[in-house]
Formats: sequence, structure tokens, C-alpha cells
Amino acid sequence: MTINLKNILSPEEFKDLETNSVICNYVKGQTLFVQDTPAYGVFEVLQGKFKISNTNAQGMETILFFRKEEEVIGLDSLFDERLYNVTATALEQTKVRYIRKSYFLDMISRNHELMMAVTKVFAQQYSELITMIEGQKTLCARDKVRTAIVDLNKKFKHNDRIDLNITREEWANYCGMSTETFIRFLTELRSDNVVNSQGRYLSLVG
Repeated sequence: MTINLKNILSPEEFKDLETNSVICNYVKGQTLFVQDTPAYGVFEVLQGKFKISNTNAQGMETILFFRKEEEVIGLDSLFDERLYNVTATALEQTKVRYIRKSYFLDMISRNHELMMAVTKVFAQQYSELITMIEGQKTLCARDKVRTAIVDLNKKFKHNDRIDLNITREEWANYCGMSTETFIRFLTELRSDNVVNSQGRYLSLVG
């Protein structure tokens, strides 16, 4: 579910937003915000892609989502004073609009369409997490790999490939398995003419 603030807000509201927000640029590998740090605002992605991950008490990172243009990151921190519960890391050259939490909440209270869009994003994120948890419990490793490729193809397909420049280690992490296991089943899917690969980029056949 995307949120394009320029399309949702009235011209007057958007002009006010431009006055009360900051445009920031990030390079590949730079963090937008870090888990367990104070959540002061949200970020509208204007350009580029981010990985959203969580790190457990043992220091193990789990990649939960990938986000792109016209998505707002940090929404789950809006409604209380809590810390960010995830880390957002740029996967390429990116541009975001930083909006203070208080200002964004004020926009929601005044704009019904924006309120509905944010509600739909929460519902979608919940659905994605449930699907991820169920998949980890019920799918075999090969199906986890295929399902991840199909899902990310729907979101990031561009020029007949998944336009997501991530390593095999990151693919494996997202699928919830070791890198060796991911590569083994990716090789099987390539042999079965289900998936193609060009360097880091994957694509579905047909």
C-alpha cells in the first residue's frame, strides 16, 4: 500500500508540508534510523529502496520488509512515545522526506483520506507479518525461496527482473534460511526453468 502525499493532500496542505519537512539524501548502506533509538518522525520515500530489519538480543538480524518510493517508513512509532522497533537501511542512493511525528499526526487528524491510507498500511503490514510467520511454519525451504521471489517480483518488477540489488546472504535472510540452503534451492529453480539470474538480480521465467 503506497502513500503519495502529494496526491493525497490538497495543494495548500502540500505546500504547508513542504515548509514543515526536510528532504534528506542517503547513500547505499546508510541507516535512516536504528532500532531502539527515539522515534521523532516518519519518512516518505521519494527515491530508492530500503530494507527494514530487526535485531534480536543475540545480535541476529532478520530482514522483515523492503520499501520503495511512495511508501512511508516509521509509521508504527506514531501513536506513542516508543523507540523505533526496526532499522531502516538504504539499499541504493535514496531520497526521503522527514516529517516530525507531531506534524504528521496533525495532518492525519485533518485529512480523512490520509487517515484511511495510513490505516490500510497498518492492515497490510499486519497481513505481511502473518503471511511471513505462517510461511516459516508451513512451507518447505524450496517453496520459501520461490514464494519470496514471486512476492518481491510483484512489488519490484522492472524491465523483466526484480529490481532489488541485494546479496544472496540478504535473500537467504529474508527467506529465513542459511545462505547455502538458499543458493541450493535457487540453483534447483534455475535448473527447472522457474527463475533466471543475472548477477545479483533475479527474475521469474515466463
